[in-house]
Amino acid sequence: MAVLAHAKVAQILGAPREEVEEILFTVLRQPVELDHMVCITWPALHDPVAYDAQAAFAVLSYLKDTKSSRAEDFRIECDRKFELCTLFRSVEEIAELQKALAEPEEPQVDDGESPETIV
Repeated sequence: MAVLAHAKVAQILGAPREEVEEILFTVLRQPVELDHMVCITWPALHDPVAYDAQAAFAVLSYLKDTKSSRAEDFRIECDRKFELCTLFRSVEEIAELQKALAEPEEPQVDDGESPETIV
């Protein structure tokens, strides 16, 4: 959130749009601390890998509010970085996910080749 505040102050002080956008994009280049827990624990590691999707979403909202031409680029990069988070999915991607979840699973057909269970 400090990066977002820095960018807002730079804009108020009259920094060029490109400079403000570069400040905001630093969120993607550095490890960030947690505001909202999103953790993945890898088997080989004892510490969880954590990301701050909430702060990145605030930056994306700010880019959209300022009508930045780079808002979509930021959204795409966030979608890559926060792959388990749907906050950064496009409307089309969300619709596809909803459709996939709504479709019933096809029943598995017994082809007669599966091993029998002996009780």
